[in-house]
Amino acid sequence: MAQTYNSMIGFLSTLARLGIGACMVGGVSFGASDLVVSNYILVSSTRVTRTVFEYAFQADVTNNSNVDAVNVKTIINIKAAAPTTVGDNRLSFGDVPAGLTVRSKDTFTVRQDRTLPLDPSSLVPNTFEGPPKDPAKPPAVVQLTNTPNPGANFVPSWSPDGSMIVYICVSPVVLEHEVCTMSFDGSNKVQVTHEAAFGRFVGGPPQWSPDGSRILYSSYIVPRQSHIFTILPTGAKRTQLTFGAVDDFIEKGAWSPDGSQLLFTRRLSDIQNIYSINANGTNERKLTNQVDFFQSASLASWSSDGSLILFSVGDIVHSGGGSQIYTMAPNGSAQRCLTCSRAPAGRLKAHFNRYTLDRPQFNRIAFFEESLSPNANPPGEFFVMEENGTNVKSLDKIFITLIFDFDWQLNDDFIVYMNRSIGENLSLSVVNAYGVTSPSRLTPPLRAEYPMWSPDGSLISFLTTTSVGTIDIWTVGAP
Repeated sequence: MAQTYNSMIGFLSTLARLGIGACMVGGVSFGASDLVVSNYILVSSTRVTRTVFEYAFQADVTNNSNVDAVNVKTIINIKAAAPTTVGDNRLSFGDVPAGLTVRSKDTFTVRQDRTLPLDPSSLVPNTFEGPPKDPAKPPAVVQLTNTPNPGANFVPSWSPDGSMIVYICVSPVVLEHEVCTMSFDGSNKVQVTHEAAFGRFVGGPPQWSPDGSRILYSSYIVPRQSHIFTILPTGAKRTQLTFGAVDDFIEKGAWSPDGSQLLFTRRLSDIQNIYSINANGTNERKLTNQVDFFQSASLASWSSDGSLILFSVGDIVHSGGGSQIYTMAPNGSAQRCLTCSRAPAGRLKAHFNRYTLDRPQFNRIAFFEESLSPNANPPGEFFVMEENGTNVKSLDKIFITLIFDFDWQLNDDFIVYMNRSIGENLSLSVVNAYGVTSPSRLTPPLRAEYPMWSPDGSLISFLTTTSVGTIDIWTVGAP
């Protein structure tokens, strides 16, 4: 049960005393005394280390003006040098009518070393944001592509500003896989690559660079060769970054947060390892040194601050011994197994939370774990944990395995993921990564796969597969 946290009264009082500057909510200007946050309520307390604790709080906001406030949110920031750090630093209140008080729908989290005093000057004044959702954006559930049989449009990825989507498009005539882009509402479709002219085809999800200036993709030659390329959204400056002979299979590139480096997996003689390379194709480096087919390294991704690389070890298809989740430094050092103390699991998929450096958070990892037992019911479970593998929390039971996927919301602690109940289609659910709210379903009765948040959190893109096998891209408004 939530309770007022008495032993941090000084901390909470300091928060309450901070002035709130004038702000814009729903297009209306509110003064410092119009929207007041108060009554911080402790929801949970978790020991992280011997002296550091993590606290999750709700709060109330009172609208003292005579104007209704729409979609009210607040951000709580703390200076980096302080012993207090902020994790999820946003609170959402929804609409706050004039003269009324509303409790936040979610929580903000802080970590404090209780052996050190709180410095009030380290707390940055709260600011409110929360314009209503852009009415120009697609409402509810919207189909963005309409693929003729036997074509497909799949693996979409949002541009950093949310205005464009890059995806793989497949011609229904010759079944060529190419990179295409479109506006967020499905208009302005453009074919970017022409790999068929080089005797190649595109595979794996294309990705925008962090500044939106380039697109990364994998290009394949049948039967066993692929490499990674970058290209401008206009189709100009197609640049091959990796090279090799037959049986050199390179794919699954990932941009570093600053756009200066790329991660990719390279499979030689069926043994897969993780490499990095500069974004201009120089200084290729091998980061892992797996030598066993059943212990290949895969699924590499960066933490949002660029300090860690997350990856898995273990062949997810053929190995009966399961897989494990690791982190390492960007140069390949300090490799650390996060799940080796847990019971062996089958397929594992893990992602860091996503945040921008102007809104720093501590790194957290969501991961899916499939049971090795053929009779397990459910066959999988969805968890979240700290970057060091501690404080593992179950978020939901999962009734799908091979195609399970999920995505963190940028600068927030909500995760969208795939699931289904017995007898139902695949659908999307959203859950708070701190377990504050129960999972909510988004997309029944559509079959929904491969979810991904838009950068502003207002939309979620996903795929549907029809009964005749065509694949299309849709969006749904976020809850």
